[in-house]
Amino acid sequence: MFKLPEPDDDLVILSAHRGSWEIYPENSAYALQDAWNSQIESVEVDARFTADKEVVLSHGNPPILNGAQQ
Repeated sequence: MFKLPEPDDDLVILSAHRGSWEIYPENSAYALQDAWNSQIESVEVDARFTADKEVVLSHGNPPILNGAQQ
């Protein structure tokens, strides 16, 4: 697991909100992989449970699937 360095005044962590959402659908595997490939150190995602207790990454209600409202 990734371990954060001890905090100090010079510490800057690059984080991507929902991955590279400006290129790929937010929270998608493509957006997360692109953030990783761009050397982003952390990502914030929106994890939710479906009615049948599966975990999905989606921002919105109803969920946004493949970048489009369903």
